Amino acid sequence: MSIESGYVEPTDESGRLDFQRGPTGPVTMLNLLRFREGADYSAHRELAPNEPISGREAYRRYAIHTLPFLTGEGGELQYLGAGGPY
Repeated sequence: MSIESGYVEPTDESGRLDFQRGPTGPVTMLNLLRFREGADYSAHRELAPNEPISGREAYRRYAIHTLPFLTGEGGELQYLGAGGPY
C-alpha cells in the first residue's frame, strides 16, 4: 500500500498478498471519507461532468454506478452515513 500522498491506496501486490494469506469468512471494508468542496477530475478529465459538482456528489454517483457490481458478486452495503466532526 502507498501512503505517500496522504491517503492509503492499495496496490495489486498488496491485494495479492492479502489473498495469499488464505482469509476465511466475510470481509468488511470500511471507507472513512472526507470530500472536497469541488470534485477533482484532473487525473481523468474524460469522466468529468459538464458542470462542476461537489466531491460528495461525485462519490454518490460512483456509489450508484458500482453498487450493482458489488451486489452482483454477493456483497452488500451495510451502512452509509455521516460521521462526526474531524
